Amino acid sequence: MAQVLEFAQLSDFEAVYHASEKAQTHAELFTVIDAAIRSFGFPWFALVDDGDLIKGRSSCLFMTNYPSSWVDEVTTNRLYRDDPVHAASIRSPTGLCWERIHDVIAPTHVQLSVLERGRAHGLESGYTVPFRIPGERGAFFSVARRKDGAFTYAEATVAQLVGGIAFQRGRE
Repeated sequence: MAQVLEFAQLSDFEAVYHASEKAQTHAELFTVIDAAIRSFGFPWFALVDDGDLIKGRSSCLFMTNYPSSWVDEVTTNRLYRDDPVHAASIRSPTGLCWERIHDVIAPTHVQLSVLERGRAHGLESGYTVPFRIPGERGAFFSVARRKDGAFTYAEATVAQLVGGIAFQRGRE
């Protein structure tokens, strides 16, 4: 992945932005974001509202290509309520590498079990960007991979830029 990111240019992010502008539906936006994160070497992403996902609100922002078995487990068991990634990342203005959760919060046993359950589905490592706009529901954008280890600055920047595009277009 590092080689892909070494050659990334601002024009690559402009192309993602322009492609997202052409997306007329969330399904089309999903296709754009999925292709973008894969082009930068990440197999998975998620863009989700900060709230109760099980209610199925029509306005709920929920876009992911995470393994369906994990998505089913998270929504059925409401694991998002105890997600330490979200609890820690809201304390960072630019995002958080999942390996740094312990630096930001003292996760509970329940929160640690959510992390372990995610790893069982292949989500070994990730980076999550929180989005907060006063008066609106917050959201999170994450990229994830199987390889364990801290994210590089370039990888974090990709998550921030692509996540910002996805969030902006997803809420329109």
